Amino acid sequence: MSDIYYNVSNMQIKLPSSAINTDQKESITIEEESSKKTDKSTDKSTEKDDISLSIKAQKSYQASLKEAEESLPIPVKLLKAQLARLQQRLVDIKQEIDDIKADNRLNDEDKNTQLAIKQNDISNVMSAIQSVNVALLEAMKPPPEG
Repeated sequence: MSDIYYNVSNMQIKLPSSAINTDQKESITIEEESSKKTDKSTDKSTEKDDISLSIKAQKSYQASLKEAEESLPIPVKLLKAQLARLQQRLVDIKQEIDDIKADNRLNDEDKNTQLAIKQNDISNVMSAIQSVNVALLEAMKPPPEG
């Protein structure tokens, strides 16, 4: 069996194939088999089966993701939290820029000054995000073997 990779918030987590629970394996196999059916008389029931199997697979996938998240080392969790805060700050700055552009009380010179400050803020946050991403990659590296 091959290893499974999950993308979690811009991170890729590698789990051995044995980490997939058997319900997920069965539902994926059943879903693949049922999607191969071409009999038109069973299309509606097959579609309903596919949907319910898809929901089961999605729940199983979410449970696997949650388990993978919980098993992350504390430094990785802290870095992910920092990354989330930085990403939220980026969204906030973009909203502030929209507010400045829409503010009719400011003259053009004041708007341009404030927009330049916000662009600098974006640059600083993007630099911090890049640093956190590098730290996350380092923290996610497997320990050196022997």
